Amino acid sequence: MGFRKVFVGLILVLLVSGLAGCVLIDITVVLEPDQNWTATTDYIFDEESLQTLAAMSGEEVDMTEFEADLAAGVEEIRSAYGDRGVTADWSSLPPPEPGKIAYRTTVSGQGYDLLNEAVFDGDGSFTVEQRDNREVVVVSILGLGDEFVELLASDEMTQEMGVPGPELRFTLQGADIIETSGEIVDGNKAVWTNDPGPYEAVVVTERPQVVPDLDFGPDLDLTPDLGLGTDMPDWVVPAVIALCCCGALVVVVAVVVTLILLALSVNLLGDWLRDALNPRLR
Repeated sequence: MGFRKVFVGLILVLLVSGLAGCVLIDITVVLEPDQNWTATTDYIFDEESLQTLAAMSGEEVDMTEFEADLAAGVEEIRSAYGDRGVTADWSSLPPPEPGKIAYRTTVSGQGYDLLNEAVFDGDGSFTVEQRDNREVVVVSILGLGDEFVELLASDEMTQEMGVPGPELRFTLQGADIIETSGEIVDGNKAVWTNDPGPYEAVVVTERPQVVPDLDFGPDLDLTPDLGLGTDMPDWVVPAVIALCCCGALVVVVAVVVTLILLALSVNLLGDWLRDALNPRLR
C-alpha cells in the first residue's frame, strides 16, 4: 500500500470521526540531487475546534485512535518498501502556534520510480530532461480528484459546528521551479491549496555552481608601472627582471665572501692568542 492510499485512508477516518473540519493537512514532497526525495505530511489540528466538536458530541475527543492509524499506515509502508531503501516514520510535533496539535509522517528514499510507486501509487510521472544545459524534472501528479476535494468541502459536521473547513495543501519543492500549474513561493516551491489536481511543475533539483567573474573591466591596468611611460619597449621588462636576479646574486656572493673572511679572521686570531699565551712557544 502506497503513501497516497494511506493518506486518503486517514482523511476518511477524519471525516467519519468529525475531525476533518479541524485540521490543516500539509503535504510536502522535496526533490533533491541524485533522485533523492522526502515526502512529509503534517496534520495540524485546531484545539478550539476540537473542543467545540467535543461539546456537540458530548464525548471527549481522543487522539489516540488517530495516532494508532498513523502508526499502522507507516508500518504498512515500511513492510512494502523497506527492503528497497524506503524509510517511514511518524511523530508528534511541537505546536506550530498556540492552540494547535500537530503530527507528521515522513517517507524518504531514492529513485523517481520508487517515489511514484511508494508515495503516489503510480499516479505520478517524473521525467528527467535537459533544458538550457541543466537537468530538470518534469512532474505531473494526478492529485486527489474533484470528488474527494468536494467531499472535504461539503463536510456537514464542519458546517454545523461553524468552524473553518479542512485545508489541504500540497507543496513540491526543489532548488528552483521553472514553471508550474500551482503558485510559486520563494522561487523553489510550487504550492496547491484545496486543488484537486493534477499537480504539474518543472523542477530543478540542484543549483548550478557559480564561477566567479574575474573580469576587472577595461579601466584596470595590471601592468606594473616602472616609471618608463606607456611606450615601453619590449626588452625593458626582461631587462628589469634580469637586473633583479643579478642583484640577488650579488647579495648572495657578498654574504658568502663575508662569512669566509670572518672564519679566516677568527682562525688567525686563535693562532695569535695561542702563540702569545703558550709559554712553551716563547
